Amino acid sequence: MRYGMIDLGSNTVRFVAYEIHKKQYLQLVNEKEFLGIISFIEKGMLIQEGVDRLLEVLEKMAKLSELLRCKQLHCFATASLRNIGNAGEVLASIREKTGIEVELMSGEQEAECDFLGLTYPKKIEKGVGCDIGGGSAQIFSFKEGQLQNSTSLPIGCLKMYNRFVSGVLMTQEEQQAMELALEQYFVQVPFLKNVAKKLDTKLLYAMGGTARACAKLHRNMIGSQEPIEGYRLSVKELDIMNSTLRNMKMNGVHFLNRVLPERTHTIMPGLIVLKAIAQYCAAKEIVVSKRGVRDGYLIKNTVL
Repeated sequence: MRYGMIDLGSNTVRFVAYEIHKKQYLQLVNEKEFLGIISFIEKGMLIQEGVDRLLEVLEKMAKLSELLRCKQLHCFATASLRNIGNAGEVLASIREKTGIEVELMSGEQEAECDFLGLTYPKKIEKGVGCDIGGGSAQIFSFKEGQLQNSTSLPIGCLKMYNRFVSGVLMTQEEQQAMELALEQYFVQVPFLKNVAKKLDTKLLYAMGGTARACAKLHRNMIGSQEPIEGYRLSVKELDIMNSTLRNMKMNGVHFLNRVLPERTHTIMPGLIVLKAIAQYCAAKEIVVSKRGVRDGYLIKNTVL
């Protein structure tokens, strides 16, 4: 069976087509649009310009799904739409204009899908995982192959950029303000403190576009050819990457425009959020996984 999926995130909207056969799935097509829908939210509402852009992208993806003869097309939204005041009107408009029914996924559901995506089919017995998106970050712990605890916090890279950063490269003062805010979020979630140490692991499994971008940036900085899947970074290396970009000034901006053109302004906040999560959880090393919420959604909602 051919299955189409649209992941409507705060930073990107992505369409993926899968072929499912005998409890295995193969990714056929992966297309994304950097929409930055969170930038179109004013006073808690998605403004008409944002709705129009979203409809334009979704219409194009619905046509692609039809062209690929997907038997089913599912669409889910995460922090991009679940927290806005006019979500009902936006979903009705999407349904009317494109025929797409959008499922609003809660933070807990998103973390569950991240967990499923990370641990299927490979069996990781215990650990801590995170998925940093544009609007939120999901953090979860698991043991003996079972999800233990999870939380969703409004600390996505685009959200943090909009809140704390005035230019492209973050200043030291802006970073300190962001780190203080992150600490205030973390202390409200009891299970997070030293959770990696309690589970007797030094690893933090990182998923999503921010984690992949961090790995890609590090590869380019050191001239590595290692694959993104399973790419390893120490907490110290995240710090070095951040300070290096700041010290490069305009050369750092040019470098980011070449390596990560769509994430030039959000990668530094992403580095800081990832580092802060790892440090608070007492993890020493980050392992990047290309699997995540879309894989988990597929596993949870199909014959897999």
